[in-house]
Amino acid sequence: MGYIKNFVIILAFASYALSAQHINIVTENLPPFQIEQKNKELTGLATEIVREVFSRAKISHSFTVSDWSIAYIQAVEEADVCIYSIIRQPNRESLFQWVGQITSASTSFYSLREKNIVLNNFDDARQYKVAVNDNYASHHYLLEKGFEQNKNLYVLNNYGALLKILEARKDSIDLVLFNDEILVNILNSPSKMKKYDKHSVINDFRFDFSLACSLNTSPTIVQRLSTALQSMKEDNSLKKLKHKWQSRLVSGQ
Repeated sequence: MGYIKNFVIILAFASYALSAQHINIVTENLPPFQIEQKNKELTGLATEIVREVFSRAKISHSFTVSDWSIAYIQAVEEADVCIYSIIRQPNRESLFQWVGQITSASTSFYSLREKNIVLNNFDDARQYKVAVNDNYASHHYLLEKGFEQNKNLYVLNNYGALLKILEARKDSIDLVLFNDEILVNILNSPSKMKKYDKHSVINDFRFDFSLACSLNTSPTIVQRLSTALQSMKEDNSLKKLKHKWQSRLVSGQ
């Protein structure tokens, strides 16, 4: 009986230690998936999913919103840090502990309508200069597809600046690679959408957003988060959250 009692005490202390361990969850402002309100409150589809995952796993946490490049470096280098919404790619596989996929979205090239650019297939895009964000999955994707930085690939540090650069440098930047749902939310207006042409020529790349944690985060915590996420899939609460945000994903309103 003494051994059993001691074992129960050890388990209780281990559970308490993990619960007491605090995780910094880093992300960026990326409506409709993560939305930083004017009062600094954080919401959005992915945020609600991640918040529920941590709640079910009973792990202390807080959110930090910054530019993606800053959040990404934190998640790579620091201990007890998790990041979302991040795309799982081969070049990132060994950099993180992967909790699981939380949602996904489609991706397209966009150009100013006034430029009358026509893309019949993906290869047609190579003749144009494309702007992407540094360390985004779209950046790595185009590099893997043979685009060359400072030749036909221009890299920015701010996702919101992609559309601005189409205007400011229309003589040298022709296309941007954008998540369709995010663009709808950024523009938030059908009339503004008419200013751009959408080129749906990408068939092998989607924004499959995941939750991941730094290598210096306890594997036990990562497993608890993964179990919590799986439980959300099994009881359909993940599907319900996606349904709740469906109108925002489509209209941006």
